[in-house]
Amino acid sequence: MSKCRPETTQEAEQYFFTIGGNSDQANWFYDYFESNGWKVAGRAAMKNWKAAARNWMRNANKFAKPVEYPGAHRTDSSMSDADISRQAKPGESWDAARVRLMRMQ
Repeated sequence: MSKCRPETTQEAEQYFFTIGGNSDQANWFYDYFESNGWKVAGRAAMKNWKAAARNWMRNANKFAKPVEYPGAHRTDSSMSDADISRQAKPGESWDAARVRLMRMQ
């Protein structure tokens, strides 16, 4: 097993489950870094993919901030705002994530 990158998406998924992530997050992480040659900030070669995965999870909420629209009504659901933010895809608005997740319920 390499410290620089997971051998398969399944290896990434297994690790993401241990740090509180899910398979979608693992696949986004894997696809993102696979597409840029496992480089950090597009320049330096990754040294420890598990540390990068932990940072990915820590930073997930920074990229999934709620977007408030004037006059928008939020419906009640069993999911908290934090749950929706954690499960949002990178670049997906909070409202879009809420709609997608509610359709899955």
